[in-house]
Amino acid sequence: MNVHDDDHDLVAALRDLPLATPKRSVFAELERELAAASAAATPAPRRMRGAWIALAATFVVALAGVRLFHPQADDVAPPVALPSPDTLALIAQSQQLDDMLATLDARSVPIDAESAMASAELENLIGLTDLQLNAADRDDEAQALWSRRVDLMTRLAATRAGSSFNTLTDNGGASLQNASYRID
Repeated sequence: MNVHDDDHDLVAALRDLPLATPKRSVFAELERELAAASAAATPAPRRMRGAWIALAATFVVALAGVRLFHPQADDVAPPVALPSPDTLALIAQSQQLDDMLATLDARSVPIDAESAMASAELENLIGLTDLQLNAADRDDEAQALWSRRVDLMTRLAATRAGSSFNTLTDNGGASLQNASYRID
């Protein structure tokens, strides 16, 4: 302990003081008072806690009932306009292209790397167009986006159908053969 010379006398004087002892111990009395206070206070908060939970549950049920039976103006969906006949024709054409692509994909033949890269890029553009279609509000926007989707899907179908490996399976029965030798 670093003590200056001036403080050395003070420290020595404090050490020489007698220890103070209480005339009687108050710990037993304090313990009895705390036990009595906690026993008296315990039942009331439990009852109050249950009352607060019941009150909160009633409030939530009442609020849900009001919102269920009386929707607010912003909860009501705006009326959806039906697409025009031109847009419906584009949607039908898009569905036909989806079916054709599913048939091409079911053949499960390998394609060359260039066709695979082009297919991946076209699929990404179709996905982006689908996102834009979900956000379209007006029929003219939707019609332009459906037209773009049909164009992209037509290009995708042409890319997949025209790959060099696909032409092997459609070339008079010529196809890739399994190897006739065994590798150990």
